Amino acid sequence: MSAVAGALEPLDDQDAVRRVLTWAGQHFLGSATGATAEDPGVETPPPEATSAAAHGHETFAEFFNAASPATLEDKVLIAAYWAQEVEKREPLFARHLNNLLNDLGEKIDRITDVFDALKERKPAPVVRLRKSGESRQARKSYKMIEAGTRAVKEMPSSNEG
Repeated sequence: MSAVAGALEPLDDQDAVRRVLTWAGQHFLGSATGATAEDPGVETPPPEATSAAAHGHETFAEFFNAASPATLEDKVLIAAYWAQEVEKREPLFARHLNNLLNDLGEKIDRITDVFDALKERKPAPVVRLRKSGESRQARKSYKMIEAGTRAVKEMPSSNEG
């Protein structure tokens, strides 16, 4: 145990430690890592999207394209809606949303600034649930609330199949 602790000591953040431990668990134990879906550092495969949950769109790419978001805030709302309503992820983490957007070539630099802008809207479509850490870069968790869900459903074509 001390050898493991010594090997992890030089890592500078919890995400790095979590990635190493997840890899080690998968490498040595197969899928039995002890990680849970609630663990924010573990990317679990999303459940299959149902047509009803995605308003007739089977993939995030189709849903995003149909909604045609024009602003960075709308892009984040579309990704947040997909993660929360279709993938059933809660809380939401910026990293996962940016991964969804990055797959489409829509990665957003400084995505937390976009979340801050969304929180300033009245009514706010998202709320911050928690901040872990003291720095500006600390991991923050969010939740899309009714105003956000309503805003996505009102976007052009996001509710058509």
